[in-house]
Amino acid sequence: MKSRTLLVLLGTLAVMAALAVAVSLSQRPGHGTGAGALLLPDLEAAINTVDKLVVRGGGDTPLATIQRGAAGWGVGERHGYPADIARLRKTLLALARATIIEEKTSNPAFYDRLQVEDIENEAAAGLRLDIGSGSQLLASVIIGSTGVAGSDSAYARRAGENQSWLVKAALDLPRDATGWLDQRITAIPASRIATITITQPDGASLQLEKARAGEADFSVARLPAGRHLSFPGVGNVLGGILADLDLDAVEPWADFKPGKGLPTLARFGTFDGLVVEIRTWQLAEGARVHLSASVDEALAARYTPAPATAVPAAEAALAADAIAAATHKDLAAVETEAAKLNARLAGWVYALPSYKIEQLTRRMEELLAP
Repeated sequence: MKSRTLLVLLGTLAVMAALAVAVSLSQRPGHGTGAGALLLPDLEAAINTVDKLVVRGGGDTPLATIQRGAAGWGVGERHGYPADIARLRKTLLALARATIIEEKTSNPAFYDRLQVEDIENEAAAGLRLDIGSGSQLLASVIIGSTGVAGSDSAYARRAGENQSWLVKAALDLPRDATGWLDQRITAIPASRIATITITQPDGASLQLEKARAGEADFSVARLPAGRHLSFPGVGNVLGGILADLDLDAVEPWADFKPGKGLPTLARFGTFDGLVVEIRTWQLAEGARVHLSASVDEALAARYTPAPATAVPAAEAALAADAIAAATHKDLAAVETEAAKLNARLAGWVYALPSYKIEQLTRRMEELLAP
């Protein structure tokens, strides 16, 4: 009798131990399907092998195909233009680390309430993300409404499964290919800009310059007799154009048809001799611009900082020279910079925000007081 009792006790303990192990495993991220489990448990381990992300919308429409190639990550629907690597990385990591908060519906009749319908449905409001590595599909998940329980939450359903979930994941998913592009065209600080010349198709010209690095305002050359600027720093906004020049759209230069109209030419020169030229065509479908870069040795020589010798009467000027010397690139570095800009930008034509186009095509009259 005692041995039988002992066997029963041992059996009970074994069952309890097995249950404890099972519960422990189910509570670890990546195991089970309950709260705290990873939505895509195998993705993080394979994340460095990912070479493709396809974003699909209603009607199984490919909205963006972001793929890694020999030149890096590009967006297929935009002719392979470079992708926003920061956004891509953030998205993949958010998916790999997405954890289940709670179970939601498994009834397809209610999927539309969460926007997790099958993407094959023309009216589907969610997005399906297909993540691949070579020929292997690593994960496929439908992301529905986001920000439903805080900014870092979303409804989700693994493709091919009935169960949907509320998950913890900070996801910001553009619904078009342009949103996945690296939208920053140039990031040349306004403090580097020394000269600006805007030449119109009719020959009219607007010229601005600074005498030295660190000077507050651009001066405007050849003001009309009896006229003055609307305010002293009116030209400064032009100096900041290249600091945060972002695209609205992009197309290959090889496919661009500007017609017979001449472009407006905006020429920006830096204190160390980098020159960026932006040509703007006004077309029926909107303005388009093309960028090119070069080096102007004479410009660089003009602004080469003088050695900082002690001249008590010119302390402010010496301070400006010291700033210039610290930021002034040597000619070889500027040549390398120009080559990199051309390699990245010369093959493309851009649409820009309208306010940037207005700045790139300014005329003298627009800077003058009435």
